[in-house]
Amino acid sequence: AVGQANPTLASQYNSLQNKIQVYPNPATENIFLAGDLSDYESVKIFSADGRLICTQIINFEQINVSKLQAGNYILQLSGSNKKTQSITIIKK
Repeated sequence: AVGQANPTLASQYNSLQNKIQVYPNPATENIFLAGDLSDYESVKIFSADGRLICTQIINFEQINVSKLQAGNYILQLSGSNKKTQSITIIKK
């Protein structure tokens, strides 16, 4: 039916609004998180091949990546009441 709202598009839009932003990306020293971090408790950094590099409690919107080797990493945010969110980052 023409004119009816598409619930799939609406839910995709809502999930985009809740998405955490990471900058700068690529990063050299620190990365910063922007968005609603209220229910996220920890961040894990995985190498591109899936190895866990480190786990950090989210207490600031900043994560130091200066010790990481150059390459691609996956940042995984998690919390007890939040769906896990994964973000690809590049370390220069």
